[in-house]
Amino acid sequence: MTQTTRRFPLSLTSFDLRLLAMLTMLADHVAKTLVLDSNLTAALGYLGRLAFPIFAFQIVEGYFHTHSFKQYCKRLLVFALLSEIPYNLIMGLSSPINPFHQNVLWTFLIGLLVIRGLDRIRERFPQPLLQVLGSLALVFVGYGIGNLAMVDYSGPGVLLVVTFYLAKRFAHGRLIQLAGMVLVNGFLLQNFLVSIPLGSQTISFSLQALGILSLIPIWLYNGQRGYSSKAWSRFCYWFYPVHMLVLIALCAILY
Repeated sequence: MTQTTRRFPLSLTSFDLRLLAMLTMLADHVAKTLVLDSNLTAALGYLGRLAFPIFAFQIVEGYFHTHSFKQYCKRLLVFALLSEIPYNLIMGLSSPINPFHQNVLWTFLIGLLVIRGLDRIRERFPQPLLQVLGSLALVFVGYGIGNLAMVDYSGPGVLLVVTFYLAKRFAHGRLIQLAGMVLVNGFLLQNFLVSIPLGSQTISFSLQALGILSLIPIWLYNGQRGYSSKAWSRFCYWFYPVHMLVLIALCAILY
């Protein structure tokens, strides 16, 4: 069963979501590369947590709307390769070529292959038990590959792509999204802790847990494409490696 999209007085198109994801990713990378006021750096880092879940959601939307799955994967593969050195530089890794940390496009490519496999299992095995067992095994393999390949967000990142796929395939999609987002962002992706004073007490939680807030714009999505053109599509793909190169150049000039 495919999830239907409700209309809200305030709604966002695919164009709006993609623009928001790119801006929040840019904010996160600015915080990682340029030395700014500490409060501003923290604020940009908080905003940056919204980017990955929105991109993961859009990757799944693209999967359901693409005219050619092979071309979709090919574009991701090409730009994953193009983005690897800029990504290694912007992340401050030990070498421009580093096999121990791969950019997020590899995460999305693995996720796409997993959800394609899930569709194939549904088509070839009518028995519910075989579907469940085969799907669990495939997700487990995808999760493991994400960890072993050391892609950005690792296995949990692949699992988040699967979460948005399942939310499209089954009823109560928003509950599936919420559960998956809490599991992935709140528990599996533990990173820097954020401490918030609350009276005499202090509440601490993983920074990545802020990514759960990306459900607000995702749930405002109205299912419409919005502005679209070939130039815009190319810009979206090129934005990832190019904005990192620009930030790297700025760092070289300023510092």
